[in-house]
Amino acid sequence: MSAKMYKNKKRSKSHGTQNEIPNVNCLNGTCIVTGYQYYTITKNNLVVNQGYKAKFYYIKNFLLQHTENCSSVLDIGASNGLVSFVAAQAGYPIVHALDHDLDCIQVITKIKRHLQIQTVFPQVYSFGDDHSPADIVIVGALIHWIYSCTALYGNFDEITRYLRGLTKKYLLIEWVNPNDPAIRSFHHTSFNRDVIKEPYTRANFLASMKKYFSSQKVHSVNNTRELFLCVV
Repeated sequence: MSAKMYKNKKRSKSHGTQNEIPNVNCLNGTCIVTGYQYYTITKNNLVVNQGYKAKFYYIKNFLLQHTENCSSVLDIGASNGLVSFVAAQAGYPIVHALDHDLDCIQVITKIKRHLQIQTVFPQVYSFGDDHSPADIVIVGALIHWIYSCTALYGNFDEITRYLRGLTKKYLLIEWVNPNDPAIRSFHHTSFNRDVIKEPYTRANFLASMKKYFSSQKVHSVNNTRELFLCVV
């Protein structure tokens, strides 16, 4: 059987994979965002209205610490744009919000226009597309999707080599353990068994990071998810 990338039939028009429909309501300088990401945003403030708040606050603090030596951010798998707007509000003059879900890109664009945020640049994108590098690259909970579900890598070396080519200084990437409830339910990492060249394990993931980046620091999100800060 030939490999075939996952497509959500319910979201075929937008090319989205998540079941949650991205949505935003903007009125009088406030936008309320729902879907896979839930948050409320004004021109100068953003409040997270969902789980994993600690993860987003960690990312925010990291971004705030590097405004003097970094100026550009790539948010890969931006979803509804939460991290992209966090970066914009932290003061980054160039923030690329990349996602393959057209509905998400439309949500980000609507917020950008309503709040007149000029530093966020939304773009429809598939992992592996050519793109200019940035000082900071952020990849949220995406690794289990691109391993063998929405992309056909089947190994970490090619994924990490691509990300290294996009990263000037820092890569912040989320590892999702095989025992994560989402993987156990949906089986992302075995969707295309024929393309798998190495097992989906933390050890293999970390080995690829060590091969392409000089150092790594780990921040725990929960029992099955971690954020790895990788330095060029």
